[in-house]
Amino acid sequence: FEKANAKDGVTGEILLQYLESRLDNSVYRLGMARTRRQARQLVSHKHIAVNGELVNIPSYHLKPGDVVSVRPKSRNLEVIEESLQHAPSSKYKWL
Repeated sequence: FEKANAKDGVTGEILLQYLESRLDNSVYRLGMARTRRQARQLVSHKHIAVNGELVNIPSYHLKPGDVVSVRPKSRNLEVIEESLQHAPSSKYKWL
């Protein structure tokens, strides 16, 4: 809240933009995980990479143009395969 409050503009809107750009939320929105809790765990357990670099911080702030991917060694995990099979295709324009 402090970061959003410090910026110029509508604080609530800025806060929502900040929350939507978190790595764990983006993993969930992309369909790599079925729940936000599962997305947070995938990030924490080092299954997710950003721009080819391993990131294990769920609150990592993504920037426009960042590429989120599943590590090659983790692609065969049943949880990830199942989530991707049921993922909605391009439900969110900004992803």
